[in-house]
Order: sequence, then structure tokens, then C-alpha cells
Amino acid sequence: SSTELFSLAPSEVAGDVVRIAGAQALVEAARDHLDAKRPERALQLTDLVLAVEPRHIEARAVAVDAHQVLLAGTENFWERAWFN
Repeated sequence: SSTELFSLAPSEVAGDVVRIAGAQALVEAARDHLDAKRPERALQLTDLVLAVEPRHIEARAVAVDAHQVLLAGTENFWERAWFN
């Protein structure tokens, strides 16, 4: 993608994404990804919501659940340290 040529991080448009899609819709999509065994995708969505609404309870809960799934699925020392 051409966006890779620029220094703008995806998180810098989080406010736009959350405003357009809605925090609740993004959290529901994140939960769907988590239920479908795609915790990385769930975290991408919860990161967007939490960048705009850091105290969003449901987004935080999905993010914690996703981290627990990732922790349970790795034997990598560095990943285990990060997820703990």
C-alpha cells in the first residue's frame, strides 16, 4: 500500500475510524474475531477504540481476553513476558 511510504501510523487515524464505525461496532467485530480464533485482529480493533476511549470497558475486556488467548498459545519466552 502507498500508506507504507509515509510516516503516519495507523493509530493516528483511530479517531476517524471510531467516529465513522462506532466504538461499539468495532468492539463487537473484535469479539467476533476473538471467537473465531483471530486474537491478533481483535487486538487491532480494540487498539483503535482504546486509543480514542481508553476506559471503554468492553474494549478493555476483549483486549484482555485476546491477550490471554495469545499467552496460552505461545511458548516463546519474549511473547510470554510481553503478554504477562
